[in-house]
Parts: sequence; C-alpha cells; structure tokens
Amino acid sequence: MTSARLMVVHGASAYRALSQAGYARSTARQFGMLLRGSCGLREAIRLVQDETSHYLKPAPARRRRHDRRPVANAVLNYCGPEDRDSLSNTRLHNLHADSKRFKGID
Repeated sequence: MTSARLMVVHGASAYRALSQAGYARSTARQFGMLLRGSCGLREAIRLVQDETSHYLKPAPARRRRHDRRPVANAVLNYCGPEDRDSLSNTRLHNLHADSKRFKGID
C-alpha cells in the first residue's frame, strides 16, 4: 500500500516507491514483472487510485529524462477490473506473452 501511494499520489518513480516500501533493489528495478506477479500490489494500486481519484496516465510520446510512461502503461494494462476475480496470474502472463509476440509481428 505504501508503494502504491507513493507512485500514485506523490508521483515517485516505481523504483523509488518500491525501494522505500522495503523491496530489494533488484526487485524494484523489474516493476513490470513484479506487477504481473503480485495480486496485492495490483489491488493496492487500484484502491489508492479509487480513493484519491487520481489515475496514472501515460506520459506524452516525447521521452523525458525520468519518464513515467512505462509505469503508467503497465498499470493500465495489468490492473484492470477483469483481473479482480481471477485466482491466479495466468491470464496476465498470457497477456504479456501475447503482447510481446504481437510486437514482433510488425
């Protein structure tokens, strides 16, 4: 809940929020993998976004020095309402694998 609040409300990077919440540095660097594998983190992000009515939006296409776009895109992709009823992370793993496979088709 601490890391979700830091990311959503205070605008901290995913690495900084996870590090301050007590995650190891190696785990904090892999936010997408952690988000896909942690139901608790996804639910915490949803709860904080609903409480504060402040939803993460992807940054514009122009890249900045400390860009938040990958974090916001991961949250939008993997923290959807259809995920709440699932009992495992299989759907998310398949979604991630499919998106990687489809990117290679272009």
